[in-house]
Amino acid sequence: MKNSSALLCSDPAQRVLVRLKNAVFTAFFLLATSACAALPDTQAIIARHSGQAAQFENARGVLSAEKVRQSSPI
Repeated sequence: MKNSSALLCSDPAQRVLVRLKNAVFTAFFLLATSACAALPDTQAIIARHSGQAAQFENARGVLSAEKVRQSSPI
């Protein structure tokens, strides 16, 4: 009777494939979790943010406040 479980299989090629699949899965899992750990602390970035005034320009220079309001789609 042939055993259907790959881990208990007597075929060395299947055992190698199972170990290779496990190694690839483990490497992918470790890579994915380490990428998540490298995300920046956004609360610290938000806390130290200092706002800057936006300056709108066209090809001829700075736009006046009236023209900015006219060109705004809102």
